[in-house]
Amino acid sequence: MFKPSIVIDIDETLISNKLYDINLIHNWFNSDPENFNIILDNNPELKNIDIQTMKVVPEPDKLYLTHFIFDNNLYIIMMRPFLKEFILSVNTYFNVYVYSLGTFSYIKYITEAIIKLIGFNPFICIMSNPDSDIREYIKKISKLDLDFSNILIIDDRIDVWVSDSHRLYQISKYSQPYVYNPNYRRKFELSEFLNQTNSNQNPKSSTDPASTDPASTDPASTEPTPTEQIQPKYLLSSDTELKKLILALNAYFCKYPNQIFNIYIFRSIIREIEED
Repeated sequence: MFKPSIVIDIDETLISNKLYDINLIHNWFNSDPENFNIILDNNPELKNIDIQTMKVVPEPDKLYLTHFIFDNNLYIIMMRPFLKEFILSVNTYFNVYVYSLGTFSYIKYITEAIIKLIGFNPFICIMSNPDSDIREYIKKISKLDLDFSNILIIDDRIDVWVSDSHRLYQISKYSQPYVYNPNYRRKFELSEFLNQTNSNQNPKSSTDPASTDPASTDPASTEPTPTEQIQPKYLLSSDTELKKLILALNAYFCKYPNQIFNIYIFRSIIREIEED
C-alpha cells in the first residue's frame, strides 16, 4: 500500500520567527549605544548579532535555525524542540508536504534551513503564496492533488482549513521568547520599547497639565521604565508538542501498519499519551 501523506504548516507549527526593522536597529544603536544595551537585555535573540553586518552567531545549545534579511527586516528563526526528530519520523511513515500561507521566498529560506539540518530533502512538494500582493488565505488539500482518504494535516490553525479541518490535528501555537511583564500581561516588541524609552528620556515638565492628572499617578496606568523591565521569560524550551507527535505516530503505525490513516484513532492515541 502507498504511504499516507502528511501536510505540515511552517509558521508557529514547526518554527517561530521574530523580525526587526534593520533601519530601526541601526539608527538606535548609532544614536545611543548605552540604551541599545538595555534593548538587548529585553530582546536576547539580538545579543548574538553583529549589528554592523546583521550576521547571527548562534549558540550551539539554543534552538536557533536560521536568519535572513527579507523586505529590509531581519528575521530570526527558532525551531520547535524535536524538529529534526519529528521530520525524520514523519518521513518514515508519510509522503511529506509543506503547505504555508507565507510567501515563496520566505518559506524557501526556512525549508532550506530544515533540509540542511536533517541532511536531505524530505519534502515532495512545498506549497506557499507567491511573492506578490495576490495571496490566498485559505488552504485546500485539492491544490496538492492528494488522495483525500489517506491524509494527516498538522497545523496550529484550524480556521484556514475550511473544507479539510476534519483531517487536521491542531498543534499548539509555537511562540518566540518574549519579555514578559506580569504587571501588564503583554509583549514588549522592539519598536514599542524604543518609543517607550524615548518618552522616558523626555519627561513631561511639572507644569504640563497631564503631569497632574490623577490617572498619571495611578500605579495601574504607569508604564515601567527600561530599568524596571522584567527579565525575559522563555516559552520555547519546555515545548514537547513534536515529541508527543513522534510517540503517537510510532504507536499508531506499530499497531496499524499498512492501513488507511485514521485521524480519529490517531487523536485517541494522543489523548492516551497526554493522560499518562
